Amino acid sequence: MNIKLINNLNYEPVYNFSSYKYLLDLPGNYEWSNRLPRILLMKRVCFKFTNTLKEYNEKNIIQFIDLFLRKKKHYININSVLSEKIDNNIPIIKKKIKLINKKIIELNNNPKKYKKISSDSFDLVNNINNEHLY
Repeated sequence: MNIKLINNLNYEPVYNFSSYKYLLDLPGNYEWSNRLPRILLMKRVCFKFTNTLKEYNEKNIIQFIDLFLRKKKHYININSVLSEKIDNNIPIIKKKIKLINKKIIELNNNPKKYKKISSDSFDLVNNINNEHLY
């Protein structure tokens, strides 16, 4: 499996993400922003990292979209406890990659489940309108 991590050094616009079958929503600068709904609109299965940073905890930040999303129905949840010191995270990240690989194999062997998750997440985000905001 080819994994491509995108950061400030090798920036790729969000609209290009649709060329990938699986997408990761990793914690970071935009964990609280509008990235996740844009990813879900691509009709791809998203692995959403639920992160509890040891030194910097964004646990109390709730995205608007989180009020509607359901694990396993709209995305695949990956629990993680990461440190801001990237070197401390390498063993954890390797373990998470193995878990993601396992889940990808399961979804590749069950195309109906893949389609259901990707369609449900798209439908959810696509149907949010002003009445949900007020």
